[in-house]
Amino acid sequence: MLIDLVSTALFLRISPWLTLCSRDFEQVLTTFQVCFIVWIELESGMSFTKVCTVDDVWEGEMAPFTVDGHEIVLVCGDGGSIKAFQAMCPHQDISLAEGKFDGKKLICRAHLWQFDAETGKGINPSDCALAEYPVKLDGEDVYVKTEGVEPLFAHT
Repeated sequence: MLIDLVSTALFLRISPWLTLCSRDFEQVLTTFQVCFIVWIELESGMSFTKVCTVDDVWEGEMAPFTVDGHEIVLVCGDGGSIKAFQAMCPHQDISLAEGKFDGKKLICRAHLWQFDAETGKGINPSDCALAEYPVKLDGEDVYVKTEGVEPLFAHT
């Protein structure tokens, strides 16, 4: 409803110009509202969910979170880059948050599988990987997008 009110208010400010350019006022209004809603969704990053602040994950640390039903682990690698990966080891569903993180790689506690903290690619073994979730920083807030990302599973 708020989007309708805002888009209508903006439209009314430019409507004299539009009525000169178009005879189908209702079609222009509908097109404008659809474009405005799409623009709002893109600009606001509605598909990203706030997870924490940068103070919650320091360089060289990791922290587990549940985001939109997905178990993820945030890692802050050497240099301060924050990444989000599936929290379960693709080997046998062991929580990676129970493992170790040395600033460069995640190590599963159960069978010592290792993953590159920049890419999620397997180091040992090399034929596996972690699903990576897009991360967006907005000021001090950390946002993660889970839409379209599914955890990966490997051989046993």
